Amino acid sequence: MVLTKSPLPDEPRDIVFFKLGGTWDMVKINGKLIGSGILDDETLHKIESSLGYYKKRERNFLKLELSLAKKIEEATTINGKRSLDITEHLRWVPRIAKRVKGKFIPLFSGDSAHLRPSLIAPFVSHLLKFANDNPSVQITGAQGTDSADISILTLLDAFTFDTSLLPILFTGSNRSHGEWNSDAPKNFIDLTQVVGANLPSGAYWIFASHVYRASDFVKIDPLESRRIENYTTFFSPRLTARHTKKVIEENHIFRPPLATSAPKSHISQKIKAADLYQALTKTSIVDLGDQKNTEEDVSEILNDKTRAVIVAAHSLGNVNNPIKHACVQAALKGKLIIVVSRSLIGEVNERYAASLLGVNEKELLGSGKMVISGHKMNKNVAKAVVARAVLEKLDQKHTQTLINVYCESRTLIS
Repeated sequence: MVLTKSPLPDEPRDIVFFKLGGTWDMVKINGKLIGSGILDDETLHKIESSLGYYKKRERNFLKLELSLAKKIEEATTINGKRSLDITEHLRWVPRIAKRVKGKFIPLFSGDSAHLRPSLIAPFVSHLLKFANDNPSVQITGAQGTDSADISILTLLDAFTFDTSLLPILFTGSNRSHGEWNSDAPKNFIDLTQVVGANLPSGAYWIFASHVYRASDFVKIDPLESRRIENYTTFFSPRLTARHTKKVIEENHIFRPPLATSAPKSHISQKIKAADLYQALTKTSIVDLGDQKNTEEDVSEILNDKTRAVIVAAHSLGNVNNPIKHACVQAALKGKLIIVVSRSLIGEVNERYAASLLGVNEKELLGSGKMVISGHKMNKNVAKAVVARAVLEKLDQKHTQTLINVYCESRTLIS
């Protein structure tokens, strides 16, 4: 977005707020925090039970999870039509009525530990449809901190970074808003003040006085017991996070132009929940840091049911010989093989002979096939971008182009 100078209006800004679970709105039952409301922990368990998850017989979890994804999509369509006044439901947020106005839409009220492809796909597809259907209304929301860095936001970022949609802002908290010394009010105040900020299209996490890019934040400490580089709970390995105070101050100087929907040909306009679920399940991660049996890793790389494999390799992208051989075999068949580093602040290159990228100049030379560089992405961000490539049915060359463009936009490439 091109930034233009002009003062922002003083009246409340139009937004929509999606509830997607998390501690911030939980209640205590028998001394334990649990979600309560639309599609909460108990309701989800009942749906799973009705589908046969807990029967004493052999179960096909691939089919069960696909069935669950369809059930969640149906529920999301219904719940997406329910709406409350945001200032009424979030009345515990100080001065909220002076800053924002709009709808509060509860899609999920459970613990974020439940978030997996069968739930993530329906939620993400619903949010993308809403964004394109209502480009002038900024999407905000809250989810649980357990999986904020690996679930919904990374996908929203991957599917909107190359659009002119308004940035998507999410927050959460370590304590329920009704608990003593809760961090929820402060995080939600920051969220309402960052609305309208001059941020590029994509997804952002607002937490503990910082605005994090979805492409650069990881959960580090559930107890807030220590700081890393002055960050608590979450960390920005590339140090791209900004203080909310600075972002809020800029609201009085710059104003982004009016947002527009993505072109009808853009992938964000064509996503269906079932297709996104399939793309996520056909994109697997082989993390060499897990030190699994080599046979398991090789089998996963060569698995005909997967369309893409992200190899979280050692150091600068180094792998052992059996893994390298399996990746070459898979790449020759057209599978998307992406290499990233398993390091916290990772990057891949061809410095070492053991580098997986080295096969492009040796084993794969002249074949028209390639192993794809994930540059500085971590494995979870890579999975989001690669899931988009799978959904768009991109080949190896065009997947590398998509990754290059994404990484350039997020300063994740040298």
